[in-house]
Amino acid sequence: MDNSNEKSGGKMERLAERLIEPLGKFANNKFLLIMRDSFMAVTPVIIIGSIFLLISTLGQDLSGNGPLIPQLSNFSESLDVAYGLTMNFTALYVCITVALAYSRMYQIDQMSAAVIGLSSFLLLSIGQIEDEQIDVSSFSANGMFVAIVAVFAAMSFYRFCLNKNIRIKMPSSLPPAVGNAFSSLLPMLIIMLFFWSIRSLLNVNLVDAFNSFLQPIINAGDNIFAFTIYKAANNFLWSFGVNGSGMLGGIFKPLEAQWLLDNASSFASGTAIAELPHIWTTPLNRMVTWTSAAWGLIFWLFVSKVKYHKIIGAAAAPSAFFSIAEPLIFSLPVMLNPFLMIPCILSPAIAGFVAYLATMLGFVNPTFIDMPFVTPPPILGFVSTGGDWRGVVIVLISFLIGILVYWPFFRAYEKYEMKKEQNKNASVGETV
Repeated sequence: MDNSNEKSGGKMERLAERLIEPLGKFANNKFLLIMRDSFMAVTPVIIIGSIFLLISTLGQDLSGNGPLIPQLSNFSESLDVAYGLTMNFTALYVCITVALAYSRMYQIDQMSAAVIGLSSFLLLSIGQIEDEQIDVSSFSANGMFVAIVAVFAAMSFYRFCLNKNIRIKMPSSLPPAVGNAFSSLLPMLIIMLFFWSIRSLLNVNLVDAFNSFLQPIINAGDNIFAFTIYKAANNFLWSFGVNGSGMLGGIFKPLEAQWLLDNASSFASGTAIAELPHIWTTPLNRMVTWTSAAWGLIFWLFVSKVKYHKIIGAAAAPSAFFSIAEPLIFSLPVMLNPFLMIPCILSPAIAGFVAYLATMLGFVNPTFIDMPFVTPPPILGFVSTGGDWRGVVIVLISFLIGILVYWPFFRAYEKYEMKKEQNKNASVGETV
């Protein structure tokens, strides 16, 4: 038995070695790194906006029995303004963070990059000013993907101009701030004229065109099968020691953010919680991932007959409660462990399927409020669903799924470790 398991471990290591290079290239893709860093930077704004929305909700009569905290009713309008200027202006914040992340990646002046990124989207999204007012609807999640495309196009052209010396050359004796400002003048003029002509001269509204054509395709990605596959893929990467959230974040964080923002906007507009448009959001993702893949394993570590399992379980439990699984993944380890890799992949996939199905069938509210990623999942499940206690039940069900999925695998692993201990003690006894 020992030899067979050692061979399995060797096969896993060889497989990991083959995967390291392609996974490393994927993880270091510059576009994905820029997207990941950009949305990580915007996340605090979304969380703060969610808090304003949550507090505003407590002062509203959502059940027909009066507000939960009537004293907050007088502040609802002010809270809604704060919510609007945070979550409903996400596209603007994304413009700045994408431009800054791009400038850091390619070592471009960050001040110029921020101005170019923001101005490009503003000129592309605002066609006219009526009665000294502008339409800001494109500043919300509706315009986020157009903002990303616009900033990438603008920054790529700006970098091209710098590389080809298409700029005003200033004396080196000038302060860097002055030199960079004038150096960016000519490329910035070309970029602004380009985006202005698209929206104002040609009267092409790319935000509306995107929402009418591509948005339905993106929204179609919010389905139970895609979510289940994503959960499996995320933990497949973790099982090889690769940060799945970081690697896939460049692709899925923008989608999760937009879907959460759509839910929050719909709720703020008066849509009933049960009728919110999206199920797959960041909070739902966090409610099922490590509650199944980490908590389920820690349960078995606590009841294991192997002494060091209990020690690792006790050491990893506090961080796992706050959805930080690295101590468990790398210390037991789960990574490259032929016994534990399969349940680590299967448990969040099954838990994700169940949670999505429960939300789809109306057994629990969709999530529309975000919280910091270290928020304990039971609290996240309750708050993000607008105070629905069934969100906590989803977390507990995910935990139970983790326990059940790990059961046969962990028992086999436990027997293997006990056999190793017995052989080790026997060899020590023979030596003595």
